[in-house]
Amino acid sequence: MRACLWRRGNFFRSHEFRRPFGISHANHGRVDVARLLSQQTEVDGVDVYGWVRSLRRQKKVAFVAVGDGSTLEPLQAVLKPEDAAQLSTGTAVRLTGSWQASKGSKQSHELQVTQVATLGANDAEHNPLQPKYQTPEYLRTIPHLRPRIPANALLLRLRSQVIASLTHFFNEQGFVQTHTPIITSSDCEGAGEVFTVSSNAAKDSEQRQKPEDEAQVEHFFRTPKYLTVSAQLHLEALAQAVDKVWTLSPTFRAEKTDTPRHLSEFYMLEAELCFVDDLSDVMNVVESMLAAVASDLLGSRTGTELLKAREMHQAEHEGATDSATATDLKQRWSGLAEGAWPRITYAQAISLSQDAAANSTASFVFEPSYEAGLQAEHERYIAATVGEGKRPVFVTDYPRAQKPFYMSPSTSTRNSEGNDDMAACFDLLVPELCELIGGSMREHRVDELQMAMDAKKVAGSGLEWYQDLRNQTAYLPLPAPAFDWASRTETYPVSSYAPIPPPQKRRLPRIQHRFGWSTGHAQVERQQAVKAAFQRCWSAYRERAWLADELRPVSGKSKDHFAGWTATLVDALDTLCIMGLKAEFEEAVEAVMTIDFSVTKSGGAISLFETTIRYLGGLLSAYDLSGDPRLLAKAVELGHTLYGAFDTPNRMPQTYWDPQGVKDQKIIVEQTASYSAVTADIGSLTLEFTRLSQLTGDPKWYDAIARIMKVFASQQNLTNVPGMWPTSVNAHELDFHSGSQFTVGALSDSVYEYMLKMVPLLGGSDLYETMYTKAVDAIIEHILFRPLLPHEPDFLLAGKVSAPTPGQLALKPETEHLACFLGGLLALSSRLLNNQIHLDLARQLTKGCIYLYDAFPLGIAAEDMSLVPCLSRTPSSCPWNATLWHAAVLARQPRPFVQSIPPPFPPTAESIITAQKLPPGFTSITNRHYMLRPEALESIFILYRITGDPQLRDDAWRMFTHIQSARRTELANAALADVMDEQARKLDEMESYWLAETLKYLYLTFGDSGVVSLDEWVVSTEAHPLRRTIRRAGGWGWGGW
Repeated sequence: MRACLWRRGNFFRSHEFRRPFGISHANHGRVDVARLLSQQTEVDGVDVYGWVRSLRRQKKVAFVAVGDGSTLEPLQAVLKPEDAAQLSTGTAVRLTGSWQASKGSKQSHELQVTQVATLGANDAEHNPLQPKYQTPEYLRTIPHLRPRIPANALLLRLRSQVIASLTHFFNEQGFVQTHTPIITSSDCEGAGEVFTVSSNAAKDSEQRQKPEDEAQVEHFFRTPKYLTVSAQLHLEALAQAVDKVWTLSPTFRAEKTDTPRHLSEFYMLEAELCFVDDLSDVMNVVESMLAAVASDLLGSRTGTELLKAREMHQAEHEGATDSATATDLKQRWSGLAEGAWPRITYAQAISLSQDAAANSTASFVFEPSYEAGLQAEHERYIAATVGEGKRPVFVTDYPRAQKPFYMSPSTSTRNSEGNDDMAACFDLLVPELCELIGGSMREHRVDELQMAMDAKKVAGSGLEWYQDLRNQTAYLPLPAPAFDWASRTETYPVSSYAPIPPPQKRRLPRIQHRFGWSTGHAQVERQQAVKAAFQRCWSAYRERAWLADELRPVSGKSKDHFAGWTATLVDALDTLCIMGLKAEFEEAVEAVMTIDFSVTKSGGAISLFETTIRYLGGLLSAYDLSGDPRLLAKAVELGHTLYGAFDTPNRMPQTYWDPQGVKDQKIIVEQTASYSAVTADIGSLTLEFTRLSQLTGDPKWYDAIARIMKVFASQQNLTNVPGMWPTSVNAHELDFHSGSQFTVGALSDSVYEYMLKMVPLLGGSDLYETMYTKAVDAIIEHILFRPLLPHEPDFLLAGKVSAPTPGQLALKPETEHLACFLGGLLALSSRLLNNQIHLDLARQLTKGCIYLYDAFPLGIAAEDMSLVPCLSRTPSSCPWNATLWHAAVLARQPRPFVQSIPPPFPPTAESIITAQKLPPGFTSITNRHYMLRPEALESIFILYRITGDPQLRDDAWRMFTHIQSARRTELANAALADVMDEQARKLDEMESYWLAETLKYLYLTFGDSGVVSLDEWVVSTEAHPLRRTIRRAGGWGWGGW
């Protein structure tokens, strides 16, 4: 590397320069001009390298303006006349001296030079670049020297900064940068405006006099090849490997035009993203991208200098209108940075232009018409009026006849006959510049693509490979299950299915925090520590319990209690994928292919809920992340099996169901829904079943959960705590409101979680948004409490409510680790529902769960505990009261336990506190286990992604180190028997969610904020990321620098 740097210095023909960059014998060494000009204190021993821009010699002193391209403004250097004798405009120099306050008024400091070294002489008299204004026309005659003009150097720095901003943005969003071929065999746009590539032999042959000789020329590649006009088609192929790709690469157009609309050669930014169902999602990416670039530019030195250059140009060319003013530029950048740009259809744009022409509010050379399309003058008018000259405007849904073959029809603008006349596409019109970006949804249907190619007459033109991309989604051959649940004749079949609902909203609010340059990056050391912990546990599972449900981390034995379908392996598939463990992931997928989901390994009933969230969710998430069709095929196989649980008279499922018994016809009694079903078990199937229907297009799974949720919705206001549901429901009699116990912890937690998360999965849902809003209002009013603690903390916890009758509600200040998910849920709803109160509560709840970890000796929270509630949620109104605490401790103890307390008897509060090791404010710890729970870390992850608060990462790291310290075994990590005892035994348990949830949340918390973005993924209750829309391809491209 050093040799490379030295060689690149050789063009200066100076030995002094051939030292590695940045090394100097001086006190401070080499400093670029921009950095030195910002220095407001005096500095000795400074080296400046650059080129002389101007020179003024006087009798006793010489003034030299020196620039190095780092800034528009030159540095003033003061030399002795004899030191400046050999200098002239353009000379490359090294100046050594002191940075001192200037005696002149035009600059604050100047370089007092003590030593001058000429590194490259220049003949100023014959130099084509003279120290005066050079017209663009003249500069085009000397393109090799043109970059030396300060303004052009500024443009180089501007380009560099914009590319850096784009790279950062795409990296944050999880895009993979790639480079596509420049020499291609196809014309992407189908317009024929391409440069043909030929060899020297072909060139020589073309110069022969005899025409017949030309026919003898052989193409270098045997068939015609062209310089690329777009990378789009190749990007589509690459996107099917990694989901989201982008490139900034050279593009060539053989258009004979003297306008700047299309140069013969330019760089084009293009991107493709898969798994997009709505054009608005693509426009959202474009909007966010340009907003990020503009924001960076507004706060940068390059942007400031560009505005200053515009001001100087205005002053020197007063009255000129050939370019944007500084005010115009700043206004344009601000419009880009603000976002929320108008979106209108092509039909609306034509109508606006026609009205303007009819009303004489605008004059056009070309009359606006639907058939002729939008001309540049019409686009300028739209940008100036709809965008008010400040903001860009999206114009969508152009006629398909005007657009290339690969664009799919718009689903929002079909005519009354159902014809797909309009394309799902957009152009972004920027004030003054007109069209800057164009994009579309891609036609993903094989037959429709063929018809479009035939209509555009591009079929058979070397694009067979592009068509073949649509043929690669068929399932691969898989082992047939022992029993085909898909073809089983049901006892109570469904006559008609509820359709999979289309998105109800064109655009949902942004969820994630806008991370800047210095935030949101991966904390690599912490992330790698989490990854190492995962790999250690995975290796132990692979070696000791492969294809079993779980590893026993103390004894090293295996355990099967989730049907024997390898729960840990399937549950952790997506974690392997997210952590980039490709070899392990592929091995695990191969193992999944051997599972027969039609039968259980040991027989007996399975939990519909646990099987859905661990197995079905794991398969769907791994498929969404990897695109491996084998995983979707296995998800379908499992989905058919689980659907058998819904074959009851009222189509409510058996939540504990025996597929083996039903298959073998051992169960003779009629299959009916349960009289007492856990609310979370029957109400938390929505995400996974809906996603399976979205991916397959089969509505039966969505229909199954829609029937359940219809009952939940109809009885939501009939319960003893209106808005919430009791912890169990009577599914057999469709009684979902009777019951007296209410909680957001065990038995109920995920039903509330899934109501909110169905909103982004469906692209907006009035039903689920309404149900969640009613529920969360009740939760906030009745469930949350502030604990009585010595330091009067500003945080909340989630308790329980007993309500024997509608008007008789009693708070039970018992909190569970399971309820710690609520902080993250409220953080999500604060964004999705635009509710700041929810965000404030989310912070307080998450802070409360972090405290539960810090309150115990091992730094790990217990499973269940009770505290003293304050009468008010206001911290200042809840002063510490030890007497009240002691009374609550005595009241909390059950009689048999009190008798077991060591003397004195009856026991005092102090003796109970000592015996049970109760921290201040705690009245009991009813379950001292720690079962590897993820809920507190889940809320930290979500709240961090939404607020960007770096303290949350520190909290997560502290919790992780405590967990590792207390739970690490010789093989993996184990559950803990007592969080109050530093010598407590480790339980021989390692639930699959330790790898699927806890470590995944930690890894993502310390990872790059663009990985599993909450604006693109819905994370299930088992931490399985599911894409927010059904699978379909879309993309966009940005043309021309």
